[in-house]
Amino acid sequence: IIIIRLICNWLLITAFTAGTFATVLYVLLGVLTFLILGVLSYLIPLIVRYQNTIREHLYNAIILAITKFPKTLVMVFLNIILFILPFISLNAFSQTMIFWLMIGFSFLSYIISTLLKSVFKELEGENSTIE
Repeated sequence: IIIIRLICNWLLITAFTAGTFATVLYVLLGVLTFLILGVLSYLIPLIVRYQNTIREHLYNAIILAITKFPKTLVMVFLNIILFILPFISLNAFSQTMIFWLMIGFSFLSYIISTLLKSVFKELEGENSTIE
């Protein structure tokens, strides 16, 4: 639902605004999208790993997205690279398609899980059961 709303907002900005105002709205929409993706990058692993209420998980995900900003930036970039690569260069995307189909998705998931493992290890401290 959130993604559909973001797409609808983008379409509305495209249809009804122009000039500097449209640019400002695009930047705001981009920042909002980044924040949502950053929070979701932590929210899903937190739900899987810990037992809390959804509200507590959401609060913790927001805090982690802000305090671990460099890792959040990398995770968001890795999560959206497949969506922006065709827009940047369709030729590069088509030439690397076999990579993405064979090991690309799992490789990105492995990198993201490695980043999350270090975050959870830091949060849990000495009593960590993460290997």
